[in-house]
Amino acid sequence: MVRSSLTLTLVPLLVTATAACDETAVSLVIHSRLEIPHDLDAVCLQLAASGTFQFGQRYPLSEDQAGTPLTLSVLPGERNRSGFEVLLRGERRGSEVSWARESAAFEEHKVQEKDIYVQRCGLRKGQGTFTWVEPLTSNAGSAVAAVPIASAPSAVVVAWSGEARRFAYLDRVRQLPEGLPPVGQKAVRDLAAVDVDNDCDLDLVLLQEQGGAQVWRHGPDGTFQQQDGAVMVQGDFHHLAAADLNLDGFVDLVLVSPSEVKLLLNNGNDAGSFRDESSMLPADLGDVTDVGIGFINRGGETRIDSYPDIVLSRGNTSSNTALALINHYVDSSTLTFDRMVVTDARQARSVAVGDFDRDGLHDVVLGNVSDLPLVYINKSTANSVKLELSKNALLNVSTETVNDILAVDLDDDCDVDLVLARDTSSVIYNNEGKGVFVEKPLLPGAARLAAADIDGDDVLDLVLGGGPQGAGWLSQQKAVQ
Repeated sequence: MVRSSLTLTLVPLLVTATAACDETAVSLVIHSRLEIPHDLDAVCLQLAASGTFQFGQRYPLSEDQAGTPLTLSVLPGERNRSGFEVLLRGERRGSEVSWARESAAFEEHKVQEKDIYVQRCGLRKGQGTFTWVEPLTSNAGSAVAAVPIASAPSAVVVAWSGEARRFAYLDRVRQLPEGLPPVGQKAVRDLAAVDVDNDCDLDLVLLQEQGGAQVWRHGPDGTFQQQDGAVMVQGDFHHLAAADLNLDGFVDLVLVSPSEVKLLLNNGNDAGSFRDESSMLPADLGDVTDVGIGFINRGGETRIDSYPDIVLSRGNTSSNTALALINHYVDSSTLTFDRMVVTDARQARSVAVGDFDRDGLHDVVLGNVSDLPLVYINKSTANSVKLELSKNALLNVSTETVNDILAVDLDDDCDVDLVLARDTSSVIYNNEGKGVFVEKPLLPGAARLAAADIDGDDVLDLVLGGGPQGAGWLSQQKAVQ
């Protein structure tokens, strides 16, 4: 199946719908060639020049727009006299499934046409093997995130008690100038890259010990500013997950701690602020250690429902069992959740959700306390939700506690891989298809994980934080084409 984006009339600072024949302009024609199960729900487009973002907008896609490209013309302006960058992200159910970066140069008195394609997965760009490159900081309590920026592949943000720093690859990885809000002296629990205000650049949500959640909005110059009052709940939250839970087009948050779970729905404006709707959740959600969001419920014989569900790992200090909270959407202001026990999933420290076998349903992996990780393959039907424990998914894993799990297609073969962060040694499991995982060489110990193209070679690299060596990054080797 071929899906393309839509035709729109755009009137931002540098963009017009048409360009006259004697004008200087670049006419962009943006296509997508993604196939099921990785076709698109939305395209996120940004234009950048002189190191700053000039324009960003997200475009939802519908079935009747298939086959029609998005077209727009970019004219030279004060900040982009010679040319500009195009950053294009394809999204499927709120998650990035493709990324493209192109540059364009103007030719005087000429209207050029430039085709840009959102690439499908399956090209096998990476080998799935990683080499430790260099440390970023020596602080052992660091949390990490990665965000695309103008004029560099990605910025890595490292935050710990008392400080946060930014790094980017500029012939090598360098520390960027000041550009982050101050961090208090309490421990940083988590740091996540989330587009809270729907402008297509990724903002940051930071959780700090006894400090609730902070929203750091991403400015056009690449710096971040803390938004006061964005999240009006307090608590010692340890982890968060983000998705559009009420289908209003804006990302929502779930915050978890050992004592409580908070559901925060986005107020649906460009301010990126949230309201507490935790009363919509079931009662008795204590002893929670981590949270993931995915699509667990089939919802019909031939379709997957479009309402994201919540998965909670539990039991850090007891035998409480992991839970799936199945989202039954009523309307954008009303959600109800069915509570479902995940069989045999006790004393889990971490959780991740991803479609390991490419059937459209999300599967679950749980990292246990001093025990083997557990992989659950989703066997849900139209009439029942079922997560079935796989006996042979992850072999030869030592019984070390898993601090964090990253579920992402590292090597671009369309299969979701796994990275397990552990204190003494982390490990990568490459998905060879249908949820069959193969262990790769061990990595340094870590508490937090992120993935991004750090060095601009078009393959994902890894960022590790919170381990005994502090924070650092590992470069993925490119596949031989």
